[in-house]
Amino acid sequence: MISLKQSVSVVVWCGLFATGGKASAALLLTIGNAAILPGGTGFVDVTVASDNPSGDKVAFTSFEFRITSAGATRLEFINPQTDSGTGLSNYIFFGNSVATLFPPLGNVSTKSAPSDTLIGGDSTNNGADVTIAGPTLMARLDLSAATALPPANGDHFTIQLVPSLDTGFLDSQLNPVRYSPEGASGTVTIGVPEPASWALSLLALATLPLVRRRRVE
Repeated sequence: MISLKQSVSVVVWCGLFATGGKASAALLLTIGNAAILPGGTGFVDVTVASDNPSGDKVAFTSFEFRITSAGATRLEFINPQTDSGTGLSNYIFFGNSVATLFPPLGNVSTKSAPSDTLIGGDSTNNGADVTIAGPTLMARLDLSAATALPPANGDHFTIQLVPSLDTGFLDSQLNPVRYSPEGASGTVTIGVPEPASWALSLLALATLPLVRRRRVE
């Protein structure tokens, strides 16, 4: 049986092919950078903004994200994802999301390494457009460093948007909305605070009583 989200995906890409992939504006994608403790969990946010002064109208999103590493260790998408981003007021379809009615927003799968790929999407529940102007949350990607090949302090991983048939944006009339860059990416670094950072934090805590005493005097 084809799920509602699969049906939406079929509609999205039929619309893309029917219109020849042409669109009049572009969405600017940004994948944030993040730091995760060894053996810990974290997330990166993916945001979109418009290069059109009047904003761009969007009713469907579809995406494929991939984790890559230059070494042998692994960072993975948490399976299943928490979809915590859909409950935030800056989420692209906040209060009008199909994914909140039929979760999850994305499904984790394996391409080159276990749980290295996230494919999903969302749409407005009522089929209407939303207008994207300033930075708007498209997805929050949950990540885990607690893997079979756990990364060590200093390891780096790339989270990249894959420009595949699973990635795109449409308005309510099934017109594609261009996005850029097609291979948007962010970096996740595995690490703990540097000793200097700990020292500064301890120094700040140590001076608090002195500051309070001076204010009282």
